[in-house]
Amino acid sequence: MKSKRKTIKVLNAAGRICAEIDGTILIKRVSGEIHRLRQPKAWAYDTTIIEQARASGVERLVIVDTDNGDRYETSLPNFYENMGKLNRGFGEQVFLTLDRWTLFNNSKDQPRLL
Repeated sequence: MKSKRKTIKVLNAAGRICAEIDGTILIKRVSGEIHRLRQPKAWAYDTTIIEQARASGVERLVIVDTDNGDRYETSLPNFYENMGKLNRGFGEQVFLTLDRWTLFNNSKDQPRLL
């Protein structure tokens, strides 16, 4: 019999669902137009989200840009090795610049480094 993987909803500091953990993958679905950092060009997470992911055994991070369906992926070790920190009034955040993610284009579904 096939066992069902447990999906865990991840809440931000305001108590809203902001991501989910599916097995060993943290998945965040957001509008790139609104949530992708412009300076530096990067994707960011609340620090507590990344800490919760690490404690839950997450190995990979996936961000799905809901504007176009593009998928950005990286390993958790790569994130920790190359992350930056910032606080722009929304609490402590950690980010990884776009050139450190692997992009899977929705139109081609071929991985490419940015």
